[in-house]
Amino acid sequence: MATRSTTVAEHAVTLVAGAGLTSPEAIDEQRARLLACLDAVHPLPPLGFIVDLGRLLLGHAPKPRGDDGTTAIADRRLRHALAEHAEHVVGRLRNDPRLMPASDAMAAMPSAQHPRAIAALCSAIMLRIGDGLPAPRVAALRRLVLLPSAEIIALAADGLGDPATAERAAEAYEHLTRNARRVGVLLHSSDVFMLENLEGLPTAADRLAFMQTGDAAELLEAPLPKRARRRRTRAGDSPSALEDESTYPTGGFASISTSGSLENLVTSELAYLGHGREVDLFDVRYVTGELLKYTRDESVFARLRRTMVFWLAPELAHARVKDVSAPWQRLVLATGLVVAAARRLFRWLDDIDLEIDLRIPDALVAEGHLVAMLLREWVESGHVVFGQHGPRATIESELAARRDRHDVDLIVIGYSTTAGFPVTLACGQPVPSRTIVPSEAFADCRSAAAWQSAVERLLFELV
Repeated sequence: MATRSTTVAEHAVTLVAGAGLTSPEAIDEQRARLLACLDAVHPLPPLGFIVDLGRLLLGHAPKPRGDDGTTAIADRRLRHALAEHAEHVVGRLRNDPRLMPASDAMAAMPSAQHPRAIAALCSAIMLRIGDGLPAPRVAALRRLVLLPSAEIIALAADGLGDPATAERAAEAYEHLTRNARRVGVLLHSSDVFMLENLEGLPTAADRLAFMQTGDAAELLEAPLPKRARRRRTRAGDSPSALEDESTYPTGGFASISTSGSLENLVTSELAYLGHGREVDLFDVRYVTGELLKYTRDESVFARLRRTMVFWLAPELAHARVKDVSAPWQRLVLATGLVVAAARRLFRWLDDIDLEIDLRIPDALVAEGHLVAMLLREWVESGHVVFGQHGPRATIESELAARRDRHDVDLIVIGYSTTAGFPVTLACGQPVPSRTIVPSEAFADCRSAAAWQSAVERLLFELV
């Protein structure tokens, strides 16, 4: 990491020239966002990148900059660095399919939260592309941002007139662009989830844990097929609850009869209404029960009902350990495993009435909060519930009693430092009878590939 100190004029150049802020009003508009990033982002990118990121999130196109000699920037290296940055960093962000849902999340929150949201996303991106960037003094940057806008523009003009200052500003953009070109994806799905749940993630530590869990779930889910053929058959389909099926159109009008409610009256029966007569034919047919009415198909829409209970052992609280060959802590990967398994089960078993019951101990309340946010879609629809945690024997007895009504699977996620794979997995119906271990093909049983193999084997056992 570079230790060379940078001047205030250099940062003024990266802000004014890098982002095309040519008026005091434009700088005033960006001040709150810049101050929020100074508190939350490390390492700090060139200030112009923060401005461009905010414009993209708010649906404003960044100002075009190119190495065509038409701008007011005399230094050719700086013009070229800005053009490369606009193409390989800003351009990639603008064309990323995840930018639109991120912008939608921004639009859904109050404008007062925009600076905090921009800072949170900028921090996530810089964790991926900020390696080796010089670390400027935050106090000096804060003094710069708090200066009157006219003074910032004057400082930038002085910096552009100094070849050494312009060269350092160009180096900052060149370094950021080189790092970005080495990264495959700048925006992740976890970034979008983070913006959508920003209100429930008040601290930087909460946001980091949330994004790591989301990235872990995405990594574990990546090698799984989109669809999976079921390898075990089930018998004894039971009709779903009637109140659940009221949201599913199971049939339309099937026939015509003289029974039914008046709301289903055949419209041609209105022809029997008399015009001013004391007693007409419609009244007679109504009293004698001869009015024709449409009748619906009342067939029962039967689906297989299954409940899968994920029981997490309290010992997992001691899994906050990172293996050298793994990208995250064991507990982060275990939490990501739960999220990845739930998502994939809902996609693979989309034609059955599936309920996932999560039993999370008190020692893992924070992780349960993250899981609830990552599975918010199914939590809100009632397909993911959080049951009461208790001893494993109690849970097994409870599920054995429910086995007579519908299929119940129990997935036990434990922790053992003596096992070859530290997070133990077992599943069964209704008592775990099969132990899940990664494929023997992985020499390093604690690598990310071993975790992916464990998730794959667990899911194929369940379906």
